[in-house]
Amino acid sequence: MITTFQDPGNIIAWLEKELAKVEKEGGAVIMMSHMGNIDQCERQFGLRWHALMDRYQTVIRWGFAGHEHYDFF
Repeated sequence: MITTFQDPGNIIAWLEKELAKVEKEGGAVIMMSHMGNIDQCERQFGLRWHALMDRYQTVIRWGFAGHEHYDFF
């Protein structure tokens, strides 16, 4: 069964609002995020996320996204 993630917790809407505000002010951001696994990133949420990253590539100066299911000590 494939689940479509519209915008859980309004994450995409919030991020787009914040990035637009920074762009308008002529600022820049450093993105640190947790991304879902490859299956989730191919779904609607992932497509919308990557569209935001492309749209605001001049605002996002550096980014780090991770996803891990192992504990390391």
